[in-house]
Amino acid sequence: ITGQAGSGKSYLSQRFGDYVTASGGVFLSAKFDQLKQARPLSALASAFNDYCATLFRGNSGNEGAAALASELRSRLRNDDVFYLTKIIPNLVYILGGNCFGLEECNDCVNAQQRLQFLMCQFVEVMTISSSVSIAVHLDDLHNADDASIGVINQLVFTSKSTQRIFFLASSREGAIMRKMLANLDHFQVPHMQIKMDDLDELAINKTISELLHLPPRLVRPLSSIAHHKTRGNALFFSRWMMSLCKEGLLQPSLSRRRWVWDDEEIRRTKVPDDVAMFFRNSIHKLPNDVQQALSIMACFGASLDGELTESLERALPMQLFTPLNVAVSEGLLDKINGQYRFCHDCIQEAAYDMIIPEEKCLHHFQHGLSLATLYLAEMSQGEDSDANLFAAVTQLNLGGPAALQSREESSTVSTLNLSAGKKAMEMSDFKAAYSFFDNGISFLQKKHWQQHYELSFELFCLATKCALANGDFVSLKLLSEQVLKYARVLEEKLPVLYYSICALTFTAQFAEAAEKIEAILSQLGETLPEQTSSSEMLSIVEETLVRLENYSVSELKDLKRMDNSVKKITMLFLARLHHCLFLINPAKQPIVTTKMVELTLSHGMCETSPLAFALFGSMLGKLANIEKGYQYTKLAKQLVDENTFYESSGVVIASATQLFCYVEPVQAVVPLFIEACERSMAAGDAASACLSMMYYCNEAYISGLVLEKLEEKCSEARELMKQLGHFAALSHLVIIERHLQSLMGSSWGGDHHSPEEEIEEANPHVIFYSLVYSLYNNFVFRKYCNTKSVLLQFLAHNRVDWTLMFGQSECTYIFGLTLFWIFRESKEQHWKDAAVKAKEAMHGWTKSSKWNFEHKFFLLDAEENFCDGNFAQAKMLYEKAIKSAKGHRFVNGEALACELAGYFYLELGEKSTAKEYLVKAHERYVMWGALGKAAALNQEIERNS
Repeated sequence: ITGQAGSGKSYLSQRFGDYVTASGGVFLSAKFDQLKQARPLSALASAFNDYCATLFRGNSGNEGAAALASELRSRLRNDDVFYLTKIIPNLVYILGGNCFGLEECNDCVNAQQRLQFLMCQFVEVMTISSSVSIAVHLDDLHNADDASIGVINQLVFTSKSTQRIFFLASSREGAIMRKMLANLDHFQVPHMQIKMDDLDELAINKTISELLHLPPRLVRPLSSIAHHKTRGNALFFSRWMMSLCKEGLLQPSLSRRRWVWDDEEIRRTKVPDDVAMFFRNSIHKLPNDVQQALSIMACFGASLDGELTESLERALPMQLFTPLNVAVSEGLLDKINGQYRFCHDCIQEAAYDMIIPEEKCLHHFQHGLSLATLYLAEMSQGEDSDANLFAAVTQLNLGGPAALQSREESSTVSTLNLSAGKKAMEMSDFKAAYSFFDNGISFLQKKHWQQHYELSFELFCLATKCALANGDFVSLKLLSEQVLKYARVLEEKLPVLYYSICALTFTAQFAEAAEKIEAILSQLGETLPEQTSSSEMLSIVEETLVRLENYSVSELKDLKRMDNSVKKITMLFLARLHHCLFLINPAKQPIVTTKMVELTLSHGMCETSPLAFALFGSMLGKLANIEKGYQYTKLAKQLVDENTFYESSGVVIASATQLFCYVEPVQAVVPLFIEACERSMAAGDAASACLSMMYYCNEAYISGLVLEKLEEKCSEARELMKQLGHFAALSHLVIIERHLQSLMGSSWGGDHHSPEEEIEEANPHVIFYSLVYSLYNNFVFRKYCNTKSVLLQFLAHNRVDWTLMFGQSECTYIFGLTLFWIFRESKEQHWKDAAVKAKEAMHGWTKSSKWNFEHKFFLLDAEENFCDGNFAQAKMLYEKAIKSAKGHRFVNGEALACELAGYFYLELGEKSTAKEYLVKAHERYVMWGALGKAAALNQEIERNS
């Protein structure tokens, strides 16, 4: 619902809310307030907090509360629940159990995404567990903060379960509403826009006629006056009519049994030019104490709850309840569940404008100082009210440094901002936290580093951390320069150095990040060798493995917690370095991985240790020791499942699952990538979440998932990546999607590339990935010349690394099949030699997982025997490949094996047998959903019939 102020948006929404509740539904209202933007998500959180309170009040025998608690407990970890209860306090009463906190962790990347993810999870659970209809009113959406817009976008555009919610937004027209409407159109979300215009004279005439129960012709003169004076503004018109009654200009006549008025007398009354001035005049007619109470309330926003009103009475000190109740009786305020609310934002603006503009800052500051004094007194007595702290600090910050009366106030206000920022960080609200820290810094006086070092250091460090979490790399650079300039020792600089390194990796400056990390590690006494031969690398890995084997799995799980803060952050630096090296210099990865394991064994377990074991296990798998590698990747997953290694759990599961695919049936293991994505989102690690979804799509494709279902998953993943702005993962996903479209026989339906995606296409890893799928596509569609051309490019871009990804097995498989084909056409021996090596690698993997690799090994072996002229052996192996693929549920593998068997029999001249296999392949491709490939194969069948 859009329209200008006073056009009736809120009234229409409230009437709709009455209809919903009268029908047995739930109507939640989130009112966005420009003066409360220091706490993003507060409006949404307040609405959901009210919902929990409603459920709790009827908790005895309330199935809704029990269902909500059960679903939340099953879906979320204790850590997730802890963060949710910080922003939705009444949830504690629904859950009824302890919600465990977390250890401090420096890796706060994308923490705002964590908060948005958890809010969305709560809403999804709320809809699933509720047996009644739910409507959510987004009131004054034009005042919404960025974090709330992010949650709304995620709920409306990407969450399927929230299709059960009716969203109602009321907003003045502007950039936020225009963008929202454009997105609704783009994502094809069903919606309706109601535009509220001013009332014309005919509408006013009809309204007055119905209101006074008189014919339209009798009230036409009054309607004309009303339209002229109020310009048809609905709010202005309704309040003007009420004022006529109060002033006796419109009154009932008992003798005439109707309403009466004097047109000329009403026409002579002076009315302000706009509704704001009208309300200002109305407020000026009230007693002084009511005017003062309204102006104080207006300083705090659109509403004032009972607890804060009581605190203000004690802090100011002055009476507030009594005058505010008078304002309620005058129709200027509503009082709902003990909370005072302005009936309209125009009334709030009018009350706020009663303060002299030059004195507004001083008023805010004095209110904040009074509340802060009360807060500090309560804290000294063991009481700690977060609401009073946030309210006090918000008022102080609205006042600003110009309102300071003394130098002592400066450090007090900065300290209060520091406390508020820490509280916001506990809620994972890093945008609000940054605002508090930034304001705290602005209140500091000259020479603050010398006079208030601890306060300055903590404000700047935490502000840097929040800038990283919010993706504000410009502020991060400026803040970190100050810390590095004034910090007294290297240990104090380390957190800020780490945040700076993270910023480099997020902006794809991997080489610079790696160089700086190695320099920092050298200062910490962890120097890495410049050059290391392959044999030396293998020796380092073997030494680490020998040391690890001195511990049982239970002993590794029971390692003490790492208590050396320098070693903890060293582990974080090493993890970042490993990520950089994977992209720019994979040959050095073993040094970093083994160093992380060594530090864990020597100094204890920390947040990054499970990742160290997952990477080490993957490296052992690459060295053909899959059994041992599997042991350590299983350990890594057990550690994140059984401990509070919250931040790293998603990336650990994704890394470990890559090796699980070499041991366990891939169809059963692939869903772990979805779990990894959800855990990463819950931890706020959007980058890892997007990569996990990309891995899922790739590995699900290999597993033989029906292509239509896979296409749906790819579409969901693409929207997630676009929303989170992760173009590296999106570039990989686009390659998969285009291959799917080719197999399915439909044209590419994705968007054109953005500049960010084009940048990512220059990434060597993306180029190699693109060549792999191009090779597969040309091989599957039997384009010999293209296949050979792509193969040469593939060999030129092939790289050696120490990480075993499941996609490498598929790459080896297609590589081997392609090489045998090219050998048969060209008779060049080097192609066959390379193909045999691929077959031998597949044979090795078959030993670790017969389920996943046996059919691929049989098919490669059949192709080799075909090349060697061992036709009887080849026939037997093709049959084995087909039978194994079917038995292990690889419909894609069965289709390809049947097709290649068909070509084999065509080569032998056995056309009828060849047709049988090709027809069977066609059936399997159709079953898989590869209709494009099936159509191409059908043409091949017709040509050879």
